[in-house]
Amino acid sequence: MPPSLKSAYVILEFGPPRTVFAQKEAVMYVLRLLILGTLLSVPAAMATSWYVKTDGTGAAPSLSAAIDSAASGDTILIGSGIFSKNANKNLDPGTKELVFRSEFG
Repeated sequence: MPPSLKSAYVILEFGPPRTVFAQKEAVMYVLRLLILGTLLSVPAAMATSWYVKTDGTGAAPSLSAAIDSAASGDTILIGSGIFSKNANKNLDPGTKELVFRSEFG
């Protein structure tokens, strides 16, 4: 190998030359980190928003139905108006960690 290419190879190596086994270990370490990061970010990406309107035409017909359908991490977006049906009273999300938001903030 010409001297100029050899020096470029050493510069790109970032340290002393590694064995093939050490290079494979480094690649596996990086792959493990990427897989772990992907797995940890999946639950946040799978959260659902449940839009509830007073006339029952949203993603769920009532607040109670939205709570029953939702999973932890989901958002229940509450439309404007007065929710007067019995299914919209005495609500209990139980152990679910839900986010309740008004349609207009």
